[in-house]
Amino acid sequence: MVREKRDPSPDSLVAALSRGEAEDRAKAAAAVEALTANAVGREAVFVAGVVPPLVEMLSGGATLQIRILAASALANLARAQAPQRAAILAAGPLPALVALLECAQLEGKEYATQTLHALTVAGEKACLAMVTVGAVPPLVRIIRDRLARARTIAMAAGALAKMSCTDIGTAQIVSEGAIPLFIDLVQPGRVPEGRRSSAQVRSRGNEEEGQALGQAMGALALAAIASRGIEQQVSIFTAGAFPPLVALLGQGSPEGRTQAAVALAALSDSPELADDIVEEGALHPLFSLINEGNDEGKTQAAALMVKLTENKPHCQAVVSNGALLPLLEMLAQGSPMGKANAAGVLRNIAMDVDQRAPLDALVPIAAKRIPGGAQILRDALELYCL
Repeated sequence: MVREKRDPSPDSLVAALSRGEAEDRAKAAAAVEALTANAVGREAVFVAGVVPPLVEMLSGGATLQIRILAASALANLARAQAPQRAAILAAGPLPALVALLECAQLEGKEYATQTLHALTVAGEKACLAMVTVGAVPPLVRIIRDRLARARTIAMAAGALAKMSCTDIGTAQIVSEGAIPLFIDLVQPGRVPEGRRSSAQVRSRGNEEEGQALGQAMGALALAAIASRGIEQQVSIFTAGAFPPLVALLGQGSPEGRTQAAVALAALSDSPELADDIVEEGALHPLFSLINEGNDEGKTQAAALMVKLTENKPHCQAVVSNGALLPLLEMLAQGSPMGKANAAGVLRNIAMDVDQRAPLDALVPIAAKRIPGGAQILRDALELYCL
């Protein structure tokens, strides 16, 4: 009688990772990496205690191929949920991940980048720890020298965006010359193609998706740095960020357009910079986004409009280009943040008493899909905007 061969259990795999011979550890690492590619497998090996031996393999004297398998499994786990990220960080993988960023093999750089990118979600403390162990220079080099595929280059930019949440992180990122690199990522048609893996021929569709993500993450990184203060905003403006950001606002993917609006809002703290954004031609694509974008795109477009309409001439441009109706609709039916942003724009416009009658005339149209809506919307206007 031939017995059916069973796959090894998560517990036996963890035991092999911890105490097996070199060949058994390599096989176990490959099996764990495969299991972590799906949610059920991730949960099973996590409960079995896979994180400490994976980090030990990543950090110890294992071969480069085993370290890459460990990094791939950790990347999958880090993308899961907060407990997995907390367990990985507690095991101390950051120095080994930074070392793997510098390895000669493409897959090592990519999995290390993906793991760091996923771990930045854990918050400011984790991001500061990454900066402290030296993650910034190799991540910047991956973008500058195109040392990975487009999607991983985008993740490197996204990780650096999160690491700029502290003054120390921002200072390192700027000193490494990252601002022009983020601007290059945003440029239409100038997103770095990146290297192709020797193990995989990438489809054109996947490459274009990675490039679109790179544009969005480049804009996100510029927004994060700009949020640190006016000095950084001026540096970004001087480096030539406004033309590509405005182009992305009008022509990017939904995520790219949204992040372009976020970046431009972060760059418009001063009236002079806000004027420069308008002069660059931002209003037309902004009106398009608030009319046609997805919910998050509309919300961020309204956030940028709040900044721009602090200047009275820009208020008139908003009115004359037909933005009042979508703003009123957002005030009536948007997300909490969308409603707040729409109210801010409408409040700026309503400071000119001559604009209040046009606002009121549009209320029945904006409220027609709300039960009892016209009066509710008028009450909201009265409370928040007039």
